[in-house]
Amino acid sequence: PPSAAIDGNPGTQWGSGKDAPQWIEVQLEATTVGRVRLSVAQYPAGRTVHDVAIRTTAGEWRTVGAADGVTTDGDVIEVSFGPVDNVVAVRVTTTTSPSWVAWRAVEVLAR
Repeated sequence: PPSAAIDGNPGTQWGSGKDAPQWIEVQLEATTVGRVRLSVAQYPAGRTVHDVAIRTTAGEWRTVGAADGVTTDGDVIEVSFGPVDNVVAVRVTTTTSPSWVAWRAVEVLAR
């Protein structure tokens, strides 16, 4: 289930069961967000592209960063952006991947 990506246990993972494009969303109490750390679950290795978007209490989605590069299982990707207040959701959309979209962990951080 998607909750396996945010359970704090690197031994579990969420898998979409499908090729890109796929997304995972973390809903939050209104908070400040400035960084997303993603622990990759992927086989085979290859180029991946991920867009990170936030939704604030105002209700609109806004893309705040992206990651584009070669990744392999166990890699950690960090996407940092200027801290944004009143964030209620973070969505990571994988648009390119050689494997089904999956994450060991999705961490939403203030800075």
